[in-house]
Amino acid sequence: MNFWDWTARIECEKYELGQSYTVIVFLGEVPEDPMDWLICPQFVGAHHAMVDSGRGPVLEEGFVHLSTAIAERSHLGSLEPKAVEPYLKKNLNWRVQKKDDSAAQLNSLEVCIFATRMIYPPDSHFPVPAEKRRFGSITHGRQGGCRSL
Repeated sequence: MNFWDWTARIECEKYELGQSYTVIVFLGEVPEDPMDWLICPQFVGAHHAMVDSGRGPVLEEGFVHLSTAIAERSHLGSLEPKAVEPYLKKNLNWRVQKKDDSAAQLNSLEVCIFATRMIYPPDSHFPVPAEKRRFGSITHGRQGGCRSL
């Protein structure tokens, strides 16, 4: 038995906004009001950047796991790339929210999607990674999306 584990990797310049912020990931339409972002049904997960004071350039990296939300909301019946890739192209969205709950633009933001094929070795109760793939085309061409295919 094997399965695919899907993840959004979030990279950005930590001190770009000069204050703490959150990158929020959604499956589906994003509510207009930023106050609804963390409580709406489309919310999948978030990466929080805790910023103290402006320092030199520091690359912030975090991950939001997507597999459970895809399985529960997509009705695809599969986590195989041929099913999930078009679904995420259509439904994956993200926003940046400052600590005062207002929306922000983060010019350095790059959201890229990765999938890891997990397998169960013989006589094992736990899966191990077998193959990792980057799906740059899912977010490429969008504000804050993958910069390269």
